[in-house]
Amino acid sequence: MPVYPNGPGKWHVYIDVYYKGTTKRKSQKHRRFTGTKTNAHKFERELEQERDAGRLIDRTNQTLGQYLESWFEEYEMTVSINTFKTARNHLARVWKTALHEIPLSNLETEYIQEVINHMNNVDGLSYGAVANFRDNLRHALNRAVELKYIPDNPILLCKLPKETRKKKIIWTREQLDGYLGYIHANRSMYSDAFELILFTGFRRAEVCGLHWSMVNFDDHYIDMNKTRHSMPNLGPGRPGGGWYEVEPKTESSSRYIEISPKCVALLRKIQAEQAHYQVIAPGIWPADPFVICRQDGEVTRPDRLSRQFSRLLKAYNGQSEVAQLPTGKDATTPHDLRRHHASYLAELGYSTSAITARLGHASTNITERIYIKNRPGAFADYVEKLDDFLEPVIESPEDDSEKR
Repeated sequence: MPVYPNGPGKWHVYIDVYYKGTTKRKSQKHRRFTGTKTNAHKFERELEQERDAGRLIDRTNQTLGQYLESWFEEYEMTVSINTFKTARNHLARVWKTALHEIPLSNLETEYIQEVINHMNNVDGLSYGAVANFRDNLRHALNRAVELKYIPDNPILLCKLPKETRKKKIIWTREQLDGYLGYIHANRSMYSDAFELILFTGFRRAEVCGLHWSMVNFDDHYIDMNKTRHSMPNLGPGRPGGGWYEVEPKTESSSRYIEISPKCVALLRKIQAEQAHYQVIAPGIWPADPFVICRQDGEVTRPDRLSRQFSRLLKAYNGQSEVAQLPTGKDATTPHDLRRHHASYLAELGYSTSAITARLGHASTNITERIYIKNRPGAFADYVEKLDDFLEPVIESPEDDSEKR
């Protein structure tokens, strides 16, 4: 009898698990049940129905897709909700391929490599998207190795495609002056946000999470200790949706940002405008308003900044006959303004370590490799100094003809 007593009102329930496509018994699945003996037999029949429908999976013969579903449940309890949602989005690619149907024990390097090659060559995904897929799947399979579901991780031998990044164009002095002149003449909370990024190098989420209490006007600095993120929607019956504030994701991201007198003047101007709207609509503004917000005090969203920035560039290029800004695949984004900020600081002679600390990066490698770019004309003064340096050594053609 597959139902055995295990104390008052407690039962051991066993059912046979068979090899797929045969009648040979592979093992027995064991469950504990609390209740009457009649209900225990009912529970037994439910387990048999799950077995016959293929839903009762043993850890040793589960597919990659089935393993990832159980891994997600464990992973969600150990990381933040945004990290969990990001990992799940990256691994959604598994269910778009045949990978999820492959038994975990039969998963080989070549299967995963085919998916990675397809993502790069056919789907045309960026290097970062492919790398994120590889890294999250590697993390999940490392856990499978720890649990002894598989002897080793097959993804460790997979090769990523050659890294290619979009060419980021840093605005020239003429383009920067034209853009700043345009947003000064067409001011809005969005143009204020973009100018603030140029002054500080903030991320979109940092600009949207900036409160006035974080601004120190007397000592000219901003205490960046809050960012604004979206709450992922995890499905029916699960909490999620909307926007919330959270501390920066890393210790280096929480930092003090010194601000220039012009940046202080910009913030004072924003504050004065908000004071006007608070008089018009009293009672609806929060006690500690956001720096970048609507006329009713409602905060704006980071994703909306990107859309508004694209519209702003189109409007600017439509009115300006000179100093046109890049569009299309080379178009600047609000996050690229961080690169502008870093590149201008590097051009002014600031060290990479100082720029890294200001941007809130974890290492100087990210700052050097991705953020600091040279704008056209950045070295005009240097080449003139080079002429002066080489002048005593290199003779001009006129001097050479006189000697003859």
